[in-house]
Amino acid sequence: MGAALLTGAGFSFNWGGRLAKEVNTSIAMRVQNDPYLTDLLHRSPNFEEALTELQNACAISIRPATAEQLGKLESAIVDLFAEMNKHLADATFSFHNEGGWTIPEFLALFDAIFTLNQDLLLEKHYLIPPPIGLSLVSGGRWDLGVLPGMDEMPNPAVTAGRPYDALLAQRRPSGSPRNTLIGSRHQPYYKLHGSMNWQDPNGGHLLVMGGNKPTTMQRHPILMWYADKFVEMLSRPNTRLMVIGYGFRDNHINQLIHDAWLKGGQTLSMFIVHPDGREILRKINPTSRPGNIYFPGLLEQIPAIYDSTRQLSSTFRSDTAEHEILVRYARGL
Repeated sequence: MGAALLTGAGFSFNWGGRLAKEVNTSIAMRVQNDPYLTDLLHRSPNFEEALTELQNACAISIRPATAEQLGKLESAIVDLFAEMNKHLADATFSFHNEGGWTIPEFLALFDAIFTLNQDLLLEKHYLIPPPIGLSLVSGGRWDLGVLPGMDEMPNPAVTAGRPYDALLAQRRPSGSPRNTLIGSRHQPYYKLHGSMNWQDPNGGHLLVMGGNKPTTMQRHPILMWYADKFVEMLSRPNTRLMVIGYGFRDNHINQLIHDAWLKGGQTLSMFIVHPDGREILRKINPTSRPGNIYFPGLLEQIPAIYDSTRQLSSTFRSDTAEHEILVRYARGL
């Protein structure tokens, strides 16, 4: 019995992060000299759908300029996330500094943290490197948080003696990530879709965006291992999964949760922190549209689902009752 945390874009939103549908304008402004890309972004609900359309077009080479435009769009997305990371780095991490209310104290309650985000919010504010460790959580169970199987690359641009800056760090997978040993006092942080500052062995960005995410993940052993660790953790009997800010639009992630629920004897419970609460599972169900016969989706089959429809920033600023509910669930009380 343990507790895991899964975060999506709505988690970083509490510190000024952008949701997928919110970044279109910023990206469009970066590619405004390309009318096709500008139009594509304006008619797409979010940048990932625009990226998917270009990825698919590039795969079948329907236009000579497609590959170049895909490169432009990907570069604009990376630039946008770099800018967003700077704003996240400047944000105040805890909304209330009284003991028992800080965000690091809350995060430290989980046996493992999984995320679909590629920003550096936690690297900057929570995964403080040695020798400091998680000193913000005095007397806690963790000495530090780790990104299992990822090695930090030497950076000659960083002057010796300069304070560590997570925004300057670049990482790449170790040679054999599955052989990584995670210390008993090391809290693992698994970025299921990679990160903006990760490189693949060829020097490209190691991140998963747009369509065909499962196929992209299969090309990276580190991400396949992370997915296995996700199922392994959730398959333990009576595991509690808190999900913050995820809209359940990644079918491959939903499938992993459902598989773990079955594998663990259907004892997994889930606590959804989202403006729509549990109703988000019904909203994303394609059979919920008018005129259809409704069939419950995979995750709707899980009976033990709880929710909070309030923003994390509000709950951890002054909402005593809601704060207690989240902390009690994380603790298993």
